[in-house]
Amino acid sequence: MGSRRRLHSLFLALLLAALAPLVAASGSDDSAAPTPTPIAVMKLRDGRVLHNARVMSSASDGIVVNVDEGLIKIPKANLPDEVAGSLPAVPAQAQASDMVMQPFNPNLGQATPTPVAKPRPAPKPSPTPKPTPNPVFRGCTITSFQAKPFQNVLGAAEVVIRNDTDMAVVILPGDIACVTDSGSQLRGRQFVVDAYPPILRRRESVPPRGTLDEQVTFSNDALQVAAVRWSR
Repeated sequence: MGSRRRLHSLFLALLLAALAPLVAASGSDDSAAPTPTPIAVMKLRDGRVLHNARVMSSASDGIVVNVDEGLIKIPKANLPDEVAGSLPAVPAQAQASDMVMQPFNPNLGQATPTPVAKPRPAPKPSPTPKPTPNPVFRGCTITSFQAKPFQNVLGAAEVVIRNDTDMAVVILPGDIACVTDSGSQLRGRQFVVDAYPPILRRRESVPPRGTLDEQVTFSNDALQVAAVRWSR
């Protein structure tokens, strides 16, 4: 009876030792936030040169950087190797078309060869708009943006503006422009406040040494927004 208990305890100890690495791996977090350290000069593969690039967000299809030229979304296929290699890796998921089921054949001499999957062509990078020469307007900087429809107006975005001066700055919707993936530029139409009833404004004031979080409408149709910048 004592021998069985000792064998049972030894089996449990070996099982726990084998499961410990799996539990530690499942609890680890492989995601890494983009580094806040700015990159002095970033040379893209399409020949453009950006200055003082700070990574704001990273996704599987590209990154959003805040540079002297404005707030720009860059596809990963257009990034230089040293920048693309420093971003957190996105685990590749197997596609259904890449998986081939083979029947079991005990005769290895007549085994059916496994078909080789054809390499998929790399996606073409989306055209990126030309950078604006002046990212600051009346002492204010656009720090971030996010596409956000407003009711039936699909072409709208939420924009955050920072005022680095000691005076309030009045801005108009037309002072802000969005650039689509195709390179077209649309100027803002209205500032809107999601309330009941909705509030439409023709101008806004950015407080001194403060920020303004405002939603801007550009078009009734849906837009693929690549950048938001000052129109002047």
